[in-house]
Amino acid sequence: MILTQLGRQRVREKLEGRQKGSDLLNNKKLEPLSKGKDRSPVMQLCVKDGSKNWRVVGTDGGSKLLLKEPSANVVLSDYISSEKWKDVTDVDDHLDDITKDWLNPGLFN
Repeated sequence: MILTQLGRQRVREKLEGRQKGSDLLNNKKLEPLSKGKDRSPVMQLCVKDGSKNWRVVGTDGGSKLLLKEPSANVVLSDYISSEKWKDVTDVDDHLDDITKDWLNPGLFN
């Protein structure tokens, strides 16, 4: 399934309305993490500003997000090395096959 920019925006807005607590992974950082080359956090805290655009917390010079430990990176490295990532269902997978649950309720069991 190929979605247009407008289609992706509508799907994103629908998901935002139904799922208030979400995390954002920087996909460009996943490959270096898998090769052990980059240990910088792959998770970013983003909020919507007044115009409903997303911005990374701390980029405005205001609030800062401090990570005390790279726990997300440790979990992601484990998922990559053990190939557990193949069990993760994302929204695209769900759109292709609605029997796949993109909320991943058993992910950390």
